[in-house]
Amino acid sequence: MLISYNKNLEPANYVDGVDFEKTSPCIWVVYPAGASGDLISSIVNSHYIETGSRYYGISELGQVIFRPSDNKITNRYMSQHQELPVFDDQWFYQLADQLSEKNLNFSLLDQFIFSCHAYKAKHIDHIRTSFPNSKIINIFCDDVQGNTMIDVLGNLKNNTSASHRRCERHEHDNVLNIPFGAMFNPTLYYTYYDRIINFLGLPGRLVCFDYIEFYLSKQHGDIKHQLVDYSQFLLDNSLNQ
Repeated sequence: MLISYNKNLEPANYVDGVDFEKTSPCIWVVYPAGASGDLISSIVNSHYIETGSRYYGISELGQVIFRPSDNKITNRYMSQHQELPVFDDQWFYQLADQLSEKNLNFSLLDQFIFSCHAYKAKHIDHIRTSFPNSKIINIFCDDVQGNTMIDVLGNLKNNTSASHRRCERHEHDNVLNIPFGAMFNPTLYYTYYDRIINFLGLPGRLVCFDYIEFYLSKQHGDIKHQLVDYSQFLLDNSLNQ
C-alpha cells in the first residue's frame, strides 16, 4: 500500500474538539446522476487510511454503493432543494453527527471526501469559494451520445433521469475535469488515473483496471458494450486531435 504511517490517526492519539471546517482540506467529486461519480470516489478513497467514507461493493444494478464522508447528507439536500446548502453552522453540526455515528471524529481522518451531484458551474463556484482548500474532480460530458448514456444509467440505478442536463468543464486550478466514459478504456483509465494522482498529490496508483472490468460486468444489458465503445470513441478522438 502506498500510504505512509500517520500516528495521529491511531485511536489512542485521538484529539477531542477538532472538527471539519471551511478551511479544512477536502475532496469533492461532482457529477450528474448516472455519470459513475461514486466509481471514481471509491478509487480516490482507497488512497487514504480513514476518510469516514464506506464502500459496500457494486449492486446487481451496476451501482457503486459508496457513502462519502458526509454520508450523502449534501446529496440528499440537493435532491430536495436542487441547490447546495449554505454551509452554515447547522450543516457542520450534521457532518459531525454523521462521523459520531461511526465512532469517528475529524481528528481521526486523513481526508474528507464528498461525492454529490453539484456539477453545475454555480455549484462548483460555491464549493470553491466556501472551501478554499478543496480539490474538485468534475465529471463532465460535452456530446449527445455521452449524455444519453448518463440518462440511461441514471434511470437504471437511481430511477432518476439527468434529462440531458449539461455537465461542462470548469477551468480552475483546484478543479480537475474528467470526461464521462474515460475510465472504461484501459489506456484512458490509466491516463486519467495518473491525472488524479498528480492533482491530489498521491504517491502512485493502487487500483488496477480489473476493478473497472468488474464494474462493467455488473452493468445492465447492452450498456456495458455501449460504455466500452464510447470510451474507445473518446480515445480515438483524443489521438486525432
